[in-house]
Amino acid sequence: ADVWLCDGRKKNAVPYALLGQDAARRQIVNYYRGSGCITLKSMMVRTLGSYMRERGSDPWTVLPVTYILYPRKPPSAEPAQGLSAIAAAREAAKRKKLEAEDERESMLEHHREAAAGGNTVSWILKSSAGGKGEGISISRDASELIASVDACDKETAWVVSRYLERPMLFSGRKFDLRCWVLLDCDYAVHLFEEGVLRTSSFQYDDKDLGNKLQHLTNHCVQATAAEFGSHEEGNEVSFAQMEEYMQRECDGKTFHADILPQLKSICCLALEAGRGKMEVTDGSNLRQFQLFGFDFMIDHEFKVWLIEINGNPASRESLLPDMARGIVDTAITPHFARGGEVGGGGKGGPGPGGSPKFVRISE
Repeated sequence: ADVWLCDGRKKNAVPYALLGQDAARRQIVNYYRGSGCITLKSMMVRTLGSYMRERGSDPWTVLPVTYILYPRKPPSAEPAQGLSAIAAAREAAKRKKLEAEDERESMLEHHREAAAGGNTVSWILKSSAGGKGEGISISRDASELIASVDACDKETAWVVSRYLERPMLFSGRKFDLRCWVLLDCDYAVHLFEEGVLRTSSFQYDDKDLGNKLQHLTNHCVQATAAEFGSHEEGNEVSFAQMEEYMQRECDGKTFHADILPQLKSICCLALEAGRGKMEVTDGSNLRQFQLFGFDFMIDHEFKVWLIEINGNPASRESLLPDMARGIVDTAITPHFARGGEVGGGGKGGPGPGGSPKFVRISE
């Protein structure tokens, strides 16, 4: 096959060693190897953080202040049953490495300094590789969250971020914002013109951290409530509806003038930060593209914050036909164009064969 389309969860099934070997064939796969550097939550924090610090910027102007934690078990006097001395030594070295990377002391210091200044800090804890709203905790007790990480059986990374207690609300309810971003084989960034706000079914109350249905807007969480869909169909608001709402409610602020430029800038920044860690096959007969789902929050001052990046994003069903057609037109067809022309539309709009739904936003 010349076009390999794989489920992001089965990306290792792609026979990379066999692809791109025939000089007479052009091939393309819908996955950038190494993209976990931005789609795993802990790796996204590290990748974007190091990229921005190297350039003299503060990553906490794009991401909420975030720390990475690993489960810490009390040392055992006896090696695990069945482990050889060499295996036990490797396991001990691995634990020591994770303990060195663990940032709990920095988190606790941040928490204490905030408390000393009279500020109450809330935190949100997520598994680095988790999804669908599973395993998320929100608390003002930093030690409680650390204890829950240490109680985890798996040696997976966790991220704990300062919780955005004063988010922008839509009709009094919390929301997050999903953008779909296509990275083509020339590493050009294209934004799907239609995105969605995913809303809560309940009025927001920052004093009640125990009711996750007020705070977590992921569909998998909201769909468990009988109220799901009672305000908007599928708890989703389009960008056009958000523009109308802001023009009516936000004192001169608009979505397209004040929010969308921030979204575009952060999408390009995050993908540029990951470029050095992803496998980019310039000049090869085997090329890649990938669709990402960027999730954002907006605070009460209309500042946009990056929350996470999904490498295998779901989409509203009604958008799928246009999205699929746009991916083919923007990322696949140009790769096989006569004369070797590759890449999608030009900046600000589609090129020949491009899609009016995916607009190039990178230089």
